[in-house]
Amino acid sequence: MKTLLVISLLATCLAKDWKSFKVNFNKMYTGLSEELKRMAAYEANKMWVENHNKRYENGQVSFKVAMNEFGDLEGKCQYTDNKQVVKIKAFAFIKKIGDKENTLKTAVAHVGPISACVWASRAYRFFSGGIYQDEECINNTNVNHAVLVVGYGREKEMDYWLIKNSWGMSWGEYGYGKMIRNMDDHCNIASRNVFPIV
Repeated sequence: MKTLLVISLLATCLAKDWKSFKVNFNKMYTGLSEELKRMAAYEANKMWVENHNKRYENGQVSFKVAMNEFGDLEGKCQYTDNKQVVKIKAFAFIKKIGDKENTLKTAVAHVGPISACVWASRAYRFFSGGIYQDEECINNTNVNHAVLVVGYGREKEMDYWLIKNSWGMSWGEYGYGKMIRNMDDHCNIASRNVFPIV
């Protein structure tokens, strides 16, 4: 009897969380099958967010995460052509001379914002503040996402890149984030860089 009561209370709490998520982020689905799939992704992501933030509170990681509008997704990205704002005439690659991160720093200082390809893990998707330093990026040469490096700085004895993400204001700190700098090209941020010629 107690087990049934606990399961019932848990289901009620999950249903309230799910309903709040859908209202907060204006989510609507095409049918029950899609909604159940999205709810399962949301529940898995919510649990992951809670566990990560416990690690943050214990000083085990340098950044925090939060549920956002991507909480019901499973990591797929899409390009929407009708949102294009500028036509690019050409682009130039950043030639790496010596230290890749120092070359990127010089380019950001002299050219301005520079595009960078990075590895974006689940932690990246839910990043909400601090300086992003993800163990999934260590010795990982893969990339799956592009960001704009708009600056750099130092905070709490840590060098960082200031990046702008394309996922809107609910990601990071109003669409921006800090990623660890001078840490072996973390998440490959200084490996594939270009800037547009408009």
